Amino acid sequence: MIHEYDVVVVGGGIAGLYTALTAAEQCRVAVVSKVHVTRSHSVAAQGGIAASLGNEEEDHWEWHMYDTVKGSDYLADQDATEILAKEAPNAIIALEHMGVPFTRNAQGKIEQRRFGGHTRNYGEAPAKRACYVSDRTGRAIMDTLYDRCIAKGVDMYNEVFILKLLFSSNHCCGMAGYDIATCEPQVFHAKAIVLATGGCGKIYKTTSNGFASTGDGFALAHDSLIRC
Repeated sequence: MIHEYDVVVVGGGIAGLYTALTAAEQCRVAVVSKVHVTRSHSVAAQGGIAASLGNEEEDHWEWHMYDTVKGSDYLADQDATEILAKEAPNAIIALEHMGVPFTRNAQGKIEQRRFGGHTRNYGEAPAKRACYVSDRTGRAIMDTLYDRCIAKGVDMYNEVFILKLLFSSNHCCGMAGYDIATCEPQVFHAKAIVLATGGCGKIYKTTSNGFASTGDGFALAHDSLIRC
C-alpha cells in the first residue's frame, strides 16, 4: 500500500508526537510507529522534566546547562545543550497550555522537585528543577499530545516497521516497510521525513529501556549514508 503525505514522522514518542502536532498546523502529517503510539517508551518516564522555572527556589538556565554537560561526562554537544536549557521553560509552559496536568504547589504554580544531577550554582547544592505529574509524567504528556494529534487530523500507523528510506537524487522522498500483523508492504511518500525513534538502550545487556528501544532510527540513517 502506498501513502502520500507532506510530512511523515517515524516514532510515536513525545518527540515524534510534538513534531507531528507542530507540522499539522500547515501540512498533512502521519506518524509511523513499530508499536502502538501510546505504548512508546516515553510513557515510562516518571521523575519529571528539567526546566529552570524557579518556582520553588532560585534557578537559571546556565545552571541547568552546566548540569547537563557534566552529566554527559562532557560528551554532549554544548551548543545543543545551551538551546535545550534556554528553551526548556517555554516548552513546559507550552505543554501546560495543551492540557498536561502538572502537579501544583501551594501557590498554584507548577511544582518542582529534586532529581538526580540537578544542582544550583554549578554543583554547589541540590536544586528543585524537575516538573512532574505525580509519578506518571511521561504517560500524562503522551496522552495529551496523542489527543491533540488526533484532533488535528494526524494519521497514526501503528505497528508498522520501517526497513529503509527512499531517495531521489540524494533527497529523501519516502520510506518503505511492512505491517507487523499482516506483513503487508507499506510505502510512504513525503516531502519531509522526520526520524524520532528514541534511544537504543536495548543494544546493551543491562538497561531500563523498553524492548522497543533498539536503535532502528540510527540504523536507518546510517544505512542511508552508506547508500548515498
